[in-house]
Amino acid sequence: MISRRKLLQTIAALTLPPQITYSANTPEILLGGSMQMNTLTNQVSYFLSCIDLNSAEQKFISTSFLPHGLHQHPLQQEKIIAFEKKGNGACEISLKNHQVIRNIPTIENRTFYGHGTYTSDGRSILSTEVMSDLTGVIGIRDANSLQDLGFFPSFGNEPHECKLINKGKTLAVTNAGSSKKTGMPSEANIAFIDISSKKLLKRYTLTRKDINAGHISISDEGDVVVASAPQSGASIQSLGGVSLKPQREQLTSELSPQSIMNKMIGEALSIAISNKLNIAAITHPQGNMITFWDIKTKKLINHITINNPRGVTLSRNEDFFYISYGSNGDLLKLPSEHLNKPKARIIQNALLTGSHIYNLDRINSEQTALLPI
Repeated sequence: MISRRKLLQTIAALTLPPQITYSANTPEILLGGSMQMNTLTNQVSYFLSCIDLNSAEQKFISTSFLPHGLHQHPLQQEKIIAFEKKGNGACEISLKNHQVIRNIPTIENRTFYGHGTYTSDGRSILSTEVMSDLTGVIGIRDANSLQDLGFFPSFGNEPHECKLINKGKTLAVTNAGSSKKTGMPSEANIAFIDISSKKLLKRYTLTRKDINAGHISISDEGDVVVASAPQSGASIQSLGGVSLKPQREQLTSELSPQSIMNKMIGEALSIAISNKLNIAAITHPQGNMITFWDIKTKKLINHITINNPRGVTLSRNEDFFYISYGSNGDLLKLPSEHLNKPKARIIQNALLTGSHIYNLDRINSEQTALLPI
Protein backbone atom coordinates (compact mmCIF):
# COMPACT_ATOMS: atom_id res chain seq x y z
CA MET A 1 0.00 0.00 0.00
CA ILE A 2 1.34 3.46 -0.92
CA SER A 3 2.15 5.62 2.09
CA ARG A 4 0.42 8.96 2.69
CA ARG A 5 3.74 10.82 2.33
CA LYS A 6 4.47 9.10 -1.02
CA LEU A 7 0.96 9.89 -2.25
CA LEU A 8 1.35 13.57 -1.35
CA GLN A 9 4.70 13.72 -3.10
CA THR A 10 3.18 12.13 -6.23
CA ILE A 11 0.30 14.61 -6.30
CA ALA A 12 2.67 17.54 -5.86
CA ALA A 13 4.87 16.27 -8.70
CA LEU A 14 1.88 16.39 -11.06
CA THR A 15 1.16 20.05 -10.35
CA LEU A 16 4.62 21.64 -10.00
CA PRO A 17 7.55 22.03 -12.41
CA PRO A 18 9.78 18.92 -12.57
CA GLN A 19 12.45 18.79 -9.89
CA ILE A 20 16.05 19.49 -10.82
CA THR A 21 18.34 16.45 -10.81
CA TYR A 22 21.64 17.16 -9.07
CA SER A 23 24.93 15.47 -9.78
CA ALA A 24 27.74 15.15 -7.25
CA ASN A 25 29.45 18.09 -8.93
CA THR A 26 26.45 20.43 -8.96
CA PRO A 27 27.30 23.41 -6.73
CA GLU A 28 25.27 23.68 -3.53
CA ILE A 29 24.88 27.39 -2.82
CA LEU A 30 24.24 28.96 0.57
CA LEU A 31 22.98 32.55 0.79
CA GLY A 32 22.80 34.93 3.72
CA GLY A 33 22.93 38.57 4.71
CA SER A 34 26.28 39.99 5.82
CA MET A 35 27.45 43.21 7.37
CA GLN A 36 30.91 44.54 8.19
CA MET A 37 32.05 47.66 9.99
CA ASN A 38 35.13 49.62 8.96
CA THR A 39 36.86 50.27 12.28
CA LEU A 40 38.67 53.29 10.84
CA THR A 41 35.60 55.12 9.53
CA ASN A 42 32.87 53.41 11.65
CA GLN A 43 30.91 52.93 8.44
CA VAL A 44 28.87 49.76 7.95
CA SER A 45 28.80 47.90 4.64
CA TYR A 46 26.09 45.39 3.70
CA PHE A 47 26.35 42.35 1.46
CA LEU A 48 24.63 39.21 0.30
CA SER A 49 27.06 36.36 0.92
CA CYS A 50 27.06 33.49 -1.59
CA ILE A 51 28.95 30.35 -0.53
CA ASP A 52 29.63 27.31 -2.70
CA LEU A 53 29.43 24.53 -0.11
CA ASN A 54 31.35 22.13 -2.37
CA SER A 55 34.41 24.33 -2.78
CA ALA A 56 33.93 26.76 0.18
CA GLU A 57 34.39 29.61 -2.32
CA GLN A 58 32.61 32.75 -1.11
CA LYS A 59 31.45 35.79 -3.06
CA PHE A 60 29.86 38.99 -1.75
CA ILE A 61 27.24 41.10 -3.51
CA SER A 62 27.14 44.69 -2.24
CA THR A 63 23.71 45.96 -1.16
CA SER A 64 22.43 49.18 0.39
CA PHE A 65 20.79 47.35 3.33
CA LEU A 66 21.22 44.14 5.31
CA PRO A 67 19.39 41.38 3.35
CA HIS A 68 16.90 39.60 5.59
CA GLY A 69 14.24 37.66 3.66
CA LEU A 70 15.23 36.08 0.32
CA HIS A 71 13.18 34.41 -2.39
CA GLN A 72 14.08 32.92 -5.76
CA HIS A 73 12.29 33.62 -9.04
CA PRO A 74 10.40 30.43 -9.98
CA LEU A 75 11.37 30.58 -13.67
CA GLN A 76 14.65 32.53 -13.67
CA GLN A 77 16.76 30.55 -11.23
CA GLU A 78 19.61 33.08 -11.22
CA LYS A 79 17.39 35.87 -9.88
CA ILE A 80 16.36 36.47 -6.25
CA ILE A 81 14.65 39.24 -4.32
CA ALA A 82 15.87 40.49 -0.94
CA PHE A 83 14.12 42.55 1.73
CA GLU A 84 15.20 44.60 4.71
CA LYS A 85 13.81 43.58 8.10
CA LYS A 86 12.01 46.88 8.70
CA GLY A 87 12.63 49.76 6.33
CA ASN A 88 12.76 50.89 2.72
CA GLY A 89 15.29 48.33 1.46
CA ALA A 90 14.35 45.78 -1.19
CA CYS A 91 16.01 44.74 -4.43
CA GLU A 92 16.40 42.16 -7.16
CA ILE A 93 19.78 40.41 -7.32
CA SER A 94 21.48 38.47 -10.11
CA LEU A 95 23.32 35.42 -8.81
CA LYS A 96 24.82 34.98 -12.26
CA ASN A 97 26.44 38.42 -12.44
CA HIS A 98 26.74 38.81 -8.64
CA GLN A 99 25.22 42.27 -8.52
CA VAL A 100 22.02 44.11 -7.66
CA ILE A 101 19.81 44.39 -10.74
CA ARG A 102 17.52 47.11 -9.42
CA ASN A 103 15.98 48.39 -6.22
CA ILE A 104 12.31 47.80 -5.46
CA PRO A 105 10.73 51.12 -4.46
CA THR A 106 8.51 51.61 -1.45
CA ILE A 107 5.05 53.11 -1.75
CA GLU A 108 3.96 56.19 0.16
CA ASN A 109 2.67 55.32 3.65
CA ARG A 110 3.90 51.71 3.31
CA THR A 111 7.12 50.20 4.73
CA PHE A 112 8.74 46.85 3.98
CA TYR A 113 8.66 44.54 6.98
CA GLY A 114 11.09 41.75 6.20
CA HIS A 115 9.98 39.21 3.62
CA GLY A 116 8.45 38.77 0.20
CA THR A 117 7.90 36.23 -2.54
CA TYR A 118 7.32 35.92 -6.25
CA THR A 119 4.00 34.35 -7.13
CA SER A 120 4.36 30.82 -8.50
CA ASP A 121 3.96 32.04 -12.10
CA GLY A 122 6.66 34.68 -11.58
CA ARG A 123 4.39 37.53 -12.67
CA SER A 124 3.98 39.35 -9.34
CA ILE A 125 5.95 40.15 -6.20
CA LEU A 126 4.17 39.98 -2.85
CA SER A 127 5.72 41.54 0.25
CA THR A 128 4.88 42.04 3.92
CA GLU A 129 4.39 45.75 4.62
CA VAL A 130 2.81 48.02 7.18
CA MET A 131 0.79 51.18 6.87
CA SER A 132 1.69 54.18 9.02
CA ASP A 133 -0.53 52.87 11.87
CA LEU A 134 1.12 49.37 11.71
CA THR A 135 -1.87 47.79 9.97
CA GLY A 136 -0.53 44.83 8.03
CA VAL A 137 -0.83 44.60 4.25
CA ILE A 138 0.61 42.45 1.49
CA GLY A 139 1.95 44.71 -1.24
CA ILE A 140 1.54 43.60 -4.86
CA ARG A 141 3.94 44.63 -7.63
CA ASP A 142 4.32 43.65 -11.25
CA ALA A 143 7.48 41.54 -11.32
CA ASN A 144 8.60 42.97 -14.67
CA SER A 145 7.86 46.68 -14.31
CA LEU A 146 7.72 46.84 -10.48
CA GLN A 147 4.54 48.88 -10.90
CA ASP A 148 2.45 49.07 -7.74
CA LEU A 149 -0.69 46.95 -8.15
CA GLY A 150 -2.16 47.73 -4.75
CA PHE A 151 -2.35 45.54 -1.67
CA PHE A 152 -4.58 43.26 0.35
CA PRO A 153 -4.82 42.78 4.12
CA SER A 154 -2.44 40.51 6.02
CA PHE A 155 -5.29 40.00 8.53
CA GLY A 156 -3.24 41.25 11.45
CA ASN A 157 -0.77 43.91 12.53
CA GLU A 158 2.94 44.14 11.77
CA PRO A 159 3.24 41.16 9.40
CA HIS A 160 6.75 39.80 9.00
CA GLU A 161 7.24 36.55 7.09
CA CYS A 162 5.20 35.40 4.11
CA LYS A 163 5.65 32.28 2.01
CA LEU A 164 3.69 30.38 -0.59
CA ILE A 165 2.35 26.91 0.23
CA ASN A 166 -0.39 24.64 -1.13
CA LYS A 167 1.18 24.47 -4.64
CA GLY A 168 1.50 28.24 -4.67
CA LYS A 169 -2.21 28.84 -4.14
CA THR A 170 -2.00 30.03 -0.52
CA LEU A 171 0.08 32.68 1.24
CA ALA A 172 1.08 31.97 4.85
CA VAL A 173 1.70 35.18 6.82
CA THR A 174 2.92 35.77 10.38
CA ASN A 175 1.32 38.82 12.04
CA ALA A 176 3.34 39.96 15.05
CA GLY A 177 0.40 41.63 16.75
CA SER A 178 0.21 45.12 18.22
CA SER A 179 -1.56 46.87 21.06
CA LYS A 180 -2.49 49.71 18.72
CA LYS A 181 -6.08 49.81 17.49
CA THR A 182 -6.01 49.38 13.72
CA GLY A 183 -9.17 47.46 12.94
CA MET A 184 -7.23 44.20 12.72
CA PRO A 185 -6.84 41.56 15.46
CA SER A 186 -4.24 42.71 17.98
CA GLU A 187 -3.13 39.16 18.86
CA ALA A 188 -0.15 37.51 17.21
CA ASN A 189 -1.42 35.13 14.57
CA ILE A 190 -0.68 33.13 11.44
CA ALA A 191 -3.01 33.88 8.54
CA PHE A 192 -3.51 31.70 5.47
CA ILE A 193 -4.75 33.72 2.52
CA ASP A 194 -6.09 32.51 -0.83
CA ILE A 195 -3.93 34.13 -3.52
CA SER A 196 -6.68 34.23 -6.13
CA SER A 197 -9.49 35.80 -4.07
CA LYS A 198 -7.29 37.53 -1.41
CA LYS A 199 -9.67 36.12 1.20
CA LEU A 200 -8.72 34.71 4.59
CA LEU A 201 -8.89 30.90 4.63
CA LYS A 202 -7.68 30.19 8.17
CA ARG A 203 -6.14 32.09 11.05
CA TYR A 204 -4.45 30.62 14.11
CA THR A 205 -3.76 32.75 17.18
CA LEU A 206 -0.73 32.08 19.37
CA THR A 207 -1.74 30.82 22.81
CA ARG A 208 0.81 33.01 24.64
CA LYS A 209 -0.02 36.72 24.66
CA ASP A 210 3.49 37.89 25.60
CA ILE A 211 5.15 36.85 22.32
CA ASN A 212 4.77 37.85 18.69
CA ALA A 213 4.59 35.71 15.56
CA GLY A 214 7.92 36.17 13.83
CA HIS A 215 9.00 33.39 11.49
CA ILE A 216 7.21 30.31 10.25
CA SER A 217 8.02 27.02 8.60
CA ILE A 218 5.54 24.44 7.34
CA SER A 219 6.24 20.77 6.68
CA ASP A 220 5.14 18.91 3.56
CA GLU A 221 2.25 17.43 5.55
CA GLY A 222 1.04 20.79 6.87
CA ASP A 223 2.66 20.86 10.32
CA VAL A 224 3.34 24.44 11.48
CA VAL A 225 6.35 25.73 13.44
CA VAL A 226 6.51 29.36 14.62
CA ALA A 227 9.46 31.23 16.14
CA SER A 228 8.63 34.23 18.32
CA ALA A 229 10.24 37.21 19.99
CA PRO A 230 8.84 39.01 23.05
CA GLN A 231 6.08 41.45 22.20
CA SER A 232 7.16 45.00 21.40
CA GLY A 233 8.06 47.04 24.48
CA ALA A 234 9.10 44.07 26.62
CA SER A 235 12.33 44.12 28.63
CA ILE A 236 15.53 42.78 27.10
CA GLN A 237 15.39 39.77 29.42
CA SER A 238 11.88 38.78 28.35
CA LEU A 239 11.36 35.36 26.85
CA GLY A 240 10.60 34.53 23.26
CA GLY A 241 9.14 31.19 22.36
CA VAL A 242 8.24 28.39 19.99
CA SER A 243 4.77 27.32 18.85
CA LEU A 244 3.95 23.98 17.26
CA LYS A 245 0.88 22.76 15.39
CA PRO A 246 0.93 19.22 14.02
CA GLN A 247 -1.57 18.75 11.20
CA ARG A 248 -5.15 18.34 12.57
CA GLU A 249 -4.09 19.44 16.06
CA GLN A 250 -4.26 22.70 17.97
CA LEU A 251 -1.53 25.31 17.86
CA THR A 252 0.22 25.59 21.22
CA SER A 253 2.87 27.98 22.49
CA GLU A 254 3.14 26.33 25.94
CA LEU A 255 5.88 23.76 25.50
CA SER A 256 8.17 21.90 27.88
CA PRO A 257 10.53 21.40 29.61
CA GLN A 258 10.22 24.75 31.33
CA SER A 259 13.94 24.75 32.09
CA ILE A 260 14.64 25.07 28.36
CA MET A 261 11.79 27.48 27.69
CA ASN A 262 13.26 29.76 30.37
CA LYS A 263 16.50 29.95 28.38
CA MET A 264 14.73 31.42 25.33
CA ILE A 265 15.73 34.97 26.19
CA GLY A 266 14.87 37.40 23.42
CA GLU A 267 13.82 36.19 20.01
CA ALA A 268 13.59 32.69 18.65
CA LEU A 269 14.84 33.45 15.16
CA SER A 270 15.34 30.96 12.33
CA ILE A 271 13.62 27.64 11.60
CA ALA A 272 14.53 24.65 9.44
CA ILE A 273 12.29 21.58 9.11
CA SER A 274 13.55 18.16 8.07
CA ASN A 275 10.58 16.46 6.44
CA LYS A 276 12.53 13.22 6.38
CA LEU A 277 12.91 13.17 10.17
CA ASN A 278 9.95 15.35 11.27
CA ILE A 279 12.44 17.55 13.15
CA ALA A 280 12.40 21.33 13.47
CA ALA A 281 15.61 23.18 14.37
CA ILE A 282 15.23 26.68 15.85
CA THR A 283 17.93 29.21 16.75
CA HIS A 284 17.86 31.34 19.92
CA PRO A 285 20.61 34.00 19.55
CA GLN A 286 20.40 35.64 22.98
CA GLY A 287 19.76 32.30 24.64
CA ASN A 288 22.94 30.95 22.97
CA MET A 289 21.31 27.68 21.94
CA ILE A 290 19.60 25.75 19.19
CA THR A 291 16.57 23.63 20.03
CA PHE A 292 15.41 20.56 18.11
CA TRP A 293 11.77 19.47 18.25
CA ASP A 294 9.81 16.41 17.22
CA ILE A 295 7.02 18.18 15.36
CA LYS A 296 4.48 15.36 15.62
CA THR A 297 4.77 14.87 19.37
CA LYS A 298 5.71 18.49 20.21
CA LYS A 299 8.57 17.14 22.33
CA LEU A 300 12.08 18.56 22.69
CA ILE A 301 14.62 16.15 21.21
CA ASN A 302 17.81 18.00 22.03
CA HIS A 303 19.33 21.41 22.58
CA ILE A 304 22.85 22.54 21.80
CA THR A 305 24.69 25.41 23.45
CA ILE A 306 26.44 27.67 20.94
CA ASN A 307 27.38 31.34 20.86
CA ASN A 308 24.80 33.55 19.12
CA PRO A 309 23.31 31.12 16.59
CA ARG A 310 21.30 32.92 13.90
CA GLY A 311 20.48 31.30 10.58
CA VAL A 312 19.71 27.61 10.08
CA THR A 313 18.97 25.63 6.94
CA LEU A 314 19.28 22.07 5.64
CA SER A 315 21.61 20.50 3.14
CA ARG A 316 20.26 19.47 -0.25
CA ASN A 317 19.56 15.90 0.91
CA GLU A 318 18.58 16.87 4.49
CA ASP A 319 21.56 14.98 5.91
CA PHE A 320 22.96 18.08 7.62
CA PHE A 321 21.86 21.26 9.32
CA TYR A 322 23.93 24.33 8.46
CA ILE A 323 24.00 27.00 11.18
CA SER A 324 25.52 30.48 11.20
CA TYR A 325 26.77 31.67 14.58
CA GLY A 326 29.15 33.88 16.52
CA SER A 327 30.29 37.46 16.05
CA ASN A 328 32.04 36.62 12.77
CA GLY A 329 29.15 34.65 11.29
CA ASP A 330 30.99 31.31 11.18
CA LEU A 331 29.29 28.36 9.49
CA LEU A 332 28.70 25.08 11.31
CA LYS A 333 27.66 21.67 9.93
CA LEU A 334 25.67 19.23 12.07
CA PRO A 335 24.45 15.72 11.07
CA SER A 336 20.64 15.80 11.20
CA GLU A 337 20.35 12.17 12.32
CA HIS A 338 23.11 12.43 14.94
CA LEU A 339 22.46 15.63 16.82
CA ASN A 340 24.72 14.60 19.70
CA LYS A 341 27.79 14.15 17.49
CA PRO A 342 30.55 16.77 17.56
CA LYS A 343 29.80 19.86 15.53
CA ALA A 344 32.12 20.75 12.64
CA ARG A 345 32.90 24.37 11.81
CA ILE A 346 33.38 24.35 8.06
CA ILE A 347 33.93 28.05 7.31
CA GLN A 348 35.45 30.53 9.73
CA ASN A 349 34.77 34.27 9.44
CA ALA A 350 32.04 33.65 6.86
CA LEU A 351 30.40 36.97 7.88
CA LEU A 352 26.95 35.35 7.85
CA THR A 353 25.83 37.86 10.46
CA GLY A 354 22.28 38.43 9.23
CA SER A 355 19.19 36.73 10.60
CA HIS A 356 18.88 33.84 8.15
CA ILE A 357 20.74 31.56 5.78
CA TYR A 358 19.17 29.90 2.75
CA ASN A 359 20.12 26.84 0.73
CA LEU A 360 19.35 27.88 -2.85
CA ASP A 361 18.23 24.32 -3.66
CA ARG A 362 15.54 24.53 -0.96
CA ILE A 363 14.57 28.19 -0.98
CA ASN A 364 11.19 27.57 -2.68
CA SER A 365 10.63 24.05 -1.33
CA GLU A 366 7.72 24.89 0.99
CA GLN A 367 5.38 25.57 -1.92
CA THR A 368 4.58 21.84 -1.82
CA ALA A 369 3.46 22.06 1.83
CA LEU A 370 -0.16 21.27 2.53
CA LEU A 371 -2.56 23.88 3.89
CA PRO A 372 -2.68 23.35 7.68
CA ILE A 373 -5.98 22.16 9.12
